[in-house]
Amino acid sequence: MMLNYSPELLHSLELHEIDRHPYRDALSKEWDLCSDYNLEPSIYFLEAVAYHHRAKLLQDRNVGLLPESTKSGCPLQDNIHIYDTVSRWAAGFSNVPQEMFLGKDNPKHKWNVKHGYACEGYADKFNDAEWFYIFLVHRICGSGASFAMIGDAKLPPHGWYNSPVPYLCKNADGEDSIRRLIKDFEGPMFSSMGNQIPSFNKPSFGYSQGGREYLVDIAPKLARDFFNWLVDQSEPIKIQSAVDWCLDWQTLHGWRRFKFVLTAWVMDIAEYFPELIDENSNCYHGANATAALELVFKPIGKMGKQSFYDTGTRMFCDLFDSRPMDVEDAAPGCDLIRYCEQYIQPRGYDSVDRSKIFNINHIKHREGRQPS
Repeated sequence: MMLNYSPELLHSLELHEIDRHPYRDALSKEWDLCSDYNLEPSIYFLEAVAYHHRAKLLQDRNVGLLPESTKSGCPLQDNIHIYDTVSRWAAGFSNVPQEMFLGKDNPKHKWNVKHGYACEGYADKFNDAEWFYIFLVHRICGSGASFAMIGDAKLPPHGWYNSPVPYLCKNADGEDSIRRLIKDFEGPMFSSMGNQIPSFNKPSFGYSQGGREYLVDIAPKLARDFFNWLVDQSEPIKIQSAVDWCLDWQTLHGWRRFKFVLTAWVMDIAEYFPELIDENSNCYHGANATAALELVFKPIGKMGKQSFYDTGTRMFCDLFDSRPMDVEDAAPGCDLIRYCEQYIQPRGYDSVDRSKIFNINHIKHREGRQPS
C-alpha cells in the first residue's frame, strides 16, 4: 500500500494536529487496532506505518522481487540505503556473516557478486559452536557498520567496514586458529558508527586492548558454553531468556554485560539456528528502538516499560506479519528514529546534496538535520 503524501504539509504538523495528517483516514483501521493492544497512537504512528510500506517496497527491489528502477517516492529513503529494509535478514549489518555462512544462499549474494564481496560460503568449514564464536566476533567488532554506500571514497559499504570475519573465515580452520588470527590481526577491526562497541575491561598482561583480549580469551568460552546450554534445552529458548543467560554469564566471568551487542548476537543465533532460539519471541530493544516506540505510542493504563516495548513491537509484528527482532531494527525501531532525524552518514554519500535530500515526514520534528 502506497500512501499519497501532501507536499504542502511536509515538516509542518504539530503533535496535536492528527486530524490534519493526510494518512489519518487511509490508516483508520490500523489506528483503531491500537486500542486492542492497550496502546494510544500518536501522530508518529501514521508516519511509522507509511515508512514501513516504503521500506518494504525498496527491500523487495533489493532482493530482486521488483525492478531495480523501483522508487519509494521519499528522497531520503531512495538515496540513503539504510532506509530500505524492514527485515533484519535483509539489513546490511548482517551481510558479512550471511555471506560467510550462506554463500550463494545469502539474499544479498547477487549484490556482493556485483561489487566484489562475494564468496562461496564456509558453512561446512566450522562446527556450530565455532559459528557462534564467529557471529559474536562480528557483533563485538561493530557489525561492519559504516552507513555508507558503494562507491564512497572514504568508507566501504554498510556491513563491510572493519569486520575481521571474512579474513578469519578464509584463513582459520577451527577455534584455536580463529583465536590466534585475532590475536595477531594487524588491521582495524572495530567500528562504532551507529553500533556502539562495548566498553571492555582494562587489558590484562599480554594484551594492549581489552577488546582483543575479550575476543581471544572470553568470546570463545561464551560461545561454547552458550551453545552447550542451548542444545541441552527441551525446546527453543525465548530471545529475552537467552540474552539474560548471556548477561549473567558475563557478570559471572567478570565482564560488563554488553546487553546491546549480545542481544544482536542472540538474534543472529535465532535466525541461523531457529531450532535453538525462538525467532518469533520478544526481544530487548536498543536506545533508538525504545525512543521510537515512545514516539509512536503511549500505554493505556498501567504497563511496565518492557511490557510496553514488547506490546508496541508485537502490534507492528501483527500488522505487518513480521518478527519482533525485525521491528526492533526497522520501524518503529532504530531506523525510524534515524529517518525522523534525517540522518546521513557524515563521512559518506559525497554525491548526495544534503541541502535537498530530506524525508517526506509531515511532522515538524525538532531533532537532527531538518529542512530550513
